[in-house]
Amino acid sequence: MKPIRNKKVLFEYEILDTIVCGTSLLGWEVKSLRAGNANLKSAWVSIKEGEAWMMNCQIVAYSHSQEIMDQARPRKLLLKRREIDKLERQLREQGRTLAVTAMFDKEGKIKTEIALVRGKKQYEKRATIKAREADRRAKSAMKNYR
Repeated sequence: MKPIRNKKVLFEYEILDTIVCGTSLLGWEVKSLRAGNANLKSAWVSIKEGEAWMMNCQIVAYSHSQEIMDQARPRKLLLKRREIDKLERQLREQGRTLAVTAMFDKEGKIKTEIALVRGKKQYEKRATIKAREADRRAKSAMKNYR
């Protein structure tokens, strides 16, 4: 399975910390993820009553399934109590949120990478674009030099 990444998070937010966790999924969701049919652009994590939930992650219905499915249902993330408590403490700080950055297959299990993030200011986004373009120009110059 090719990892499904959320590139929007890398541009919109500054990543402070990342955690890889398991995800509670149904059978058709696993099959659909292995086919690469997911959208993480607006996915985020909520902590309710001591449990972590992935919200607004769109997993497109598996093509060979007959049942009616809720594609954007909340999905439980499998984290230890101390990890959830640590995340809850960090979320209390102003401007922090939890975002889903990637979903991938590891040893037959679907894993989700979540990140504690802080929103970037507009000038930080412009600096990111400028650095990306400078790297692209440098790689091109090195390629033409050889």
